[in-house]
Amino acid sequence: MNSLIHTASKEGLSFSAKLTVAMLLALIVSFCYGAIVPFARECEAVRDETLRLHILANSDSDEDQRVKLLVRDAVLREYGELFGSCADNREAAQAALLHRDEIRALCERTLAENGAEPEAEVMVTEMYFSTRTYEEGVTLPAGRYLALRILLGEGNGRNWWCVMYPPLCIPAASEEHAAQIEENIRALSETPNYQPKFAVVELYEHLRDSVGKFIKEE
Repeated sequence: MNSLIHTASKEGLSFSAKLTVAMLLALIVSFCYGAIVPFARECEAVRDETLRLHILANSDSDEDQRVKLLVRDAVLREYGELFGSCADNREAAQAALLHRDEIRALCERTLAENGAEPEAEVMVTEMYFSTRTYEEGVTLPAGRYLALRILLGEGNGRNWWCVMYPPLCIPAASEEHAAQIEENIRALSETPNYQPKFAVVELYEHLRDSVGKFIKEE
């Protein structure tokens, strides 16, 4: 559906025509979405309570990918417990902002120690993620999340992602609230027929994100 919107933009249609196409697509997806409203609300609650970690390697070369994982290990080792002990994801995001320069310095030091160009960018942002399944079989629904995003070098390589709050990245003693959010995340993947439900949620969230960008471009 995103491709249809992109095509409409390229075809030179008027803004009103493009908006009509987008609205029709939204109605179709919303009809499907309406059938899984309780599940969708649970997905929204998970997105609102989560802080993601997103690390982009300089490139897809074996060496850049290897160094990316070393940076990951360093960040999780130094800051995983700090974020996991926060009261909620907003506090975790504030902690990330407070320690942003330190995190960047840690990333650049790790790069330099492993023979890579010591260039890293660290930011806290809201960004779209597609449906992702974690190593333990835990699935995160598609949509926009708060994220600690780290770009290494040009940031053109494959990414690594995890959840900093609640602390799914590393074993940690979670605060009560974090433990409850983690339980809610795991519960989504235990819902009957959860895979097609995740697919509908992703379709809806992808369309909503695409329409938002499409309108901003105008």
